[in-house]
Amino acid sequence: MITPKTSHSATITHTLIIGDRKIPLSQAAHDFVILRDFVELEPCDAELVMTIDGHVDCTTVHLSQGCKLGNRRLSISDSL
Repeated sequence: MITPKTSHSATITHTLIIGDRKIPLSQAAHDFVILRDFVELEPCDAELVMTIDGHVDCTTVHLSQGCKLGNRRLSISDSL
């Protein structure tokens, strides 16, 4: 008898929170994020919020170079 394999696709969202501003992300990695939309940001600390199947994980990150308008990829590092 062959049993069908079931698969699971996780529901994942990434958001960058700066003050009361929530910025949706297209992608997040350990040293960069890609913004969903073009946004200009000054260098600052931010909260990176990842939600995977309802489980929320928050990390404080530092945006050392900010983000210029017209660029959606920005470098992040652990906040000290």
